[in-house]
Amino acid sequence: MTFKLSNHAKEEMERRSIPWHILETVLYNPQQIITERGNLKAINR
Repeated sequence: MTFKLSNHAKEEMERRSIPWHILETVLYNPQQIITERGNLKAINR
């Protein structure tokens, strides 16, 4: 699965000191996936 982060998300990761490996863990092991518009999915922790 391919993920694309917005500039806002990148800025928030930096502001909140969230390391990339934590984000990857959440993205690849979500607790819930919600179907959004078209083929987009919203991942919920």
